[in-house]
Amino acid sequence: MKAAHNAHNAAMNGVAVTDAGAPLVSVIIPTFNRGDSIGRCLESLVAQTFRDFEVLVCDDGSTDETGTVVASFAKRLTLRYEWSANSGGAAHPRNIGLSMARGEYVAFLDSDDWWLPNKLEVAVRHLMHGADIVYHDLYEAHQPAPRFFSRRIRARHVGPPVLDDLIMNGNALNTSPRIRARCSAKTMTVGCGSRD
Repeated sequence: MKAAHNAHNAAMNGVAVTDAGAPLVSVIIPTFNRGDSIGRCLESLVAQTFRDFEVLVCDDGSTDETGTVVASFAKRLTLRYEWSANSGGAAHPRNIGLSMARGEYVAFLDSDDWWLPNKLEVAVRHLMHGADIVYHDLYEAHQPAPRFFSRRIRARHVGPPVLDDLIMNGNALNTSPRIRARCSAKTMTVGCGSRD
C-alpha cells in the first residue's frame, strides 16, 4: 500500500492548482482503481465550454494506474490530486474533496462517468439565476462490443421545500448535481436542466 502511495505521489509530482484565484466551480471526482476509465472522465472536463473550474481528484487508495492517468492531465486542467488510504466507499473521498474545494459551487463527477461539453455552462447559468441545486436527467451507457447502448433516466421534479421533498419522497438527485457550497437547506431553490 505504501509503495502504491509513493508511486502515485511521484506520478503527481508538481501537480497542483495553477490558478491563484478561486474558481467559480469545484469539480470533485472520487475514485478507486479507475485507471481504465478516468481518462475519458477527465477528457470530458477538458472539453467543457465553461472554463472557470478546478478539478479535485480524491483517490481512495488506488493500486492501479489511476494516479498516472490523472497526472497526464496536469497541463490541461486546473487539477489537484489527493491519494489517501482506502476507506471502503465514496463518501470519504467526497468529503476530502469538499474540504479542498475553493469554488462557490461544487459539482460531483464519478470517475467512470463523463459529461457533455456544455454541462457546466448550463448548470452555472441556472445557478446564476438563483438556483441552489441544478440537477438533470441521467444517461446510463453500456458499451459491450461492438455497439454502444444508452438509456435515459428522467429526473424527478423536486418541489419546495426541497429538503422536505428529498427526505419524504426519496433522493431524486443523481451523483453529478451542482450544489452551491454555502446555502441553507431551508432556503434552497432548484433548477432542473433538460435537453428537451
